[in-house]
Amino acid sequence: MQRISRALLDRLAGDRDPLTRLVNEVLHDQERMDASRVTLLLNRLSLYQRLAL
Repeated sequence: MQRISRALLDRLAGDRDPLTRLVNEVLHDQERMDASRVTLLLNRLSLYQRLAL
C-alpha cells in the first residue's frame, strides 16, 4: 500500500493538472462533498469515491 501511495503522490507532485482537476471536481459532486471534512486540525477532501458493489 505504501509503495502504491508513494507512486501516486509522486505522480501528482510531478504533474499538478490532474490534482487540480480532482480538487475542482469535488465542488460539483455532492457525494464527494459529503465525504469531505473540515475540522480544527485537518481539512480533508474526498477526491475519489469508489463505486458501491
